[in-house]
Amino acid sequence: MCTQYQGTSYIWKLRVVPNYLNPSDGICTNALNVAARNADPALATSAIRILSSRRTALSPYHYEALLGAYIGSEDLNTALRILGVIQKAGFEPDSGTTRPIFTYLSSSETLPSKAWKLLKSQSKEGHIIHIAAVNVVIEACIRLGFFERAVEMYKELHTVCETGPNIDTFNIILQGAERMGTKTTAMFLASEMIALGIKPDFLTYDRLIMVCLQEDDYEDAFRYLEEMIAVGMDKIENGQKGWYMRKGTAVSLVEKCVKNHDKRAWEILAEMDKRRLPNRMLKQWATQLWGIKNLNPEVSPQSSDKLGQVAW
Repeated sequence: MCTQYQGTSYIWKLRVVPNYLNPSDGICTNALNVAARNADPALATSAIRILSSRRTALSPYHYEALLGAYIGSEDLNTALRILGVIQKAGFEPDSGTTRPIFTYLSSSETLPSKAWKLLKSQSKEGHIIHIAAVNVVIEACIRLGFFERAVEMYKELHTVCETGPNIDTFNIILQGAERMGTKTTAMFLASEMIALGIKPDFLTYDRLIMVCLQEDDYEDAFRYLEEMIAVGMDKIENGQKGWYMRKGTAVSLVEKCVKNHDKRAWEILAEMDKRRLPNRMLKQWATQLWGIKNLNPEVSPQSSDKLGQVAW
């Protein structure tokens, strides 16, 4: 029985390639999607070429399907170059665009290094290297457990990508620093952001807090939390006004406080209530472990004298 892919590929080669049939934009898009799902870069390129020849307004998903077809066929070199093509077309590739590349690179310990060599080679040849290409290689390194190599790649980044790192670059490496419990590297990255004038976002603060919680002295976690709240006061995150920790981070901070008999745990729990972050079981655990049953969790707001101590 003929599959959709087999039928599409057969008709395309028999009728479209020799110009006997002029498919509509919709058919070309469908063929492109089929090519992406079945790792057929030739079919994908042919469909894109027809769409482009008509001056059809190509969207990011057209290029993403093309990228998917090439990475599916393990043509890493072309897949990475497509990110530059997307930028030239006036779109900005991001972490969503690079998911197929990330999945592929994460499948083998040797692939991130191979990808890095390809990026260096492409850069020397004069191709535009988008920071998203660098970020996905670093991210795959971290996923495979090569955190130190990922940091080395960051330090070499300027030799590959002229635009330099962006906030995603730092957030990716901070995630690795969190997993490795490497506060020294996290502080290095924070200083790099200051030097480059890159402002932290919600995720940056959240991950810095998690890194600081790896230490016995976790006071910096509260300093970053205070700054996070101050900086994100008028911003929207997860449908709520004002930045605050993700639930998992808040839980970790509460646990750290309780184990250290730090009453600020109740302030975090109160804020979690306010933001409708489920914490009933956490409250019960804190109460039982601490042995305090009637403590009022509503405490006065912290003073602002520590705000700005962790400057950017």
